[in-house]
Amino acid sequence: YDSVHGVTDFNCRYENGFIILDDKKIPITSHRKPEDIEVKKYDIEIMLECSGKFNKKSEAIAHITAGASKVIISAPCEEADNTI
Repeated sequence: YDSVHGVTDFNCRYENGFIILDDKKIPITSHRKPEDIEVKKYDIEIMLECSGKFNKKSEAIAHITAGASKVIISAPCEEADNTI
C-alpha cells in the first residue's frame, strides 16, 4: 500500500532473499563493495544504489565497472547525469 498510489494491482511479497512481483523474482543483496555483487549471475541491468555510501558519480561508477548498465542513486548525488 502506498499513501499516494493506493493498493497495487499485482501480488508483492518477500521470500528467501527475493522480492516477488507476481511471478517475477528480484534478488536482494547486500555487499560493501560493488565488485562483490554477482551482476552477471543475476543478469543485472539497473543497479539501485541505496546505501548512501556511493552518492557521487565517480564513486557509483564502480557498479558500472562491476557489470551493471545503469545506476540509480536514491540520495542526492554530486556529479549526477540527471536528477529526478
